[in-house]
Amino acid sequence: MTPLSLGGQVGPASAGSILGASTSGLAVTPGVAGGPVNIRFSGLVTLTTDEWDAITGEVGGLSVGPYYVSDSVSGQITFTRPTTPGHFVTQIGLALSPADFLVQIGPTSQIV
Repeated sequence: MTPLSLGGQVGPASAGSILGASTSGLAVTPGVAGGPVNIRFSGLVTLTTDEWDAITGEVGGLSVGPYYVSDSVSGQITFTRPTTPGHFVTQIGLALSPADFLVQIGPTSQIV
């Protein structure tokens, strides 16, 4: 996940702060400092299960059904909503299969 910042730069999102959790898209290629990264702002993304594992921290690709949100781990998404009071979450999208993901960025909300 990538929050946009000034100058066209992007960085990994995290649920720890409102700025870090305010997500505009999903990075579908690994980023390297100063290098380009492909970002999807909406629509269908198909990746291998290994590629999704790197984005989710899980094994076996996406879990079908639940909405994925920003994770407390910087740059990852999860279907388990973070529960730390004061943290923020943003809806990222919906898993359609272990390899297919529908990016639907939603509002950011604070956990109370």
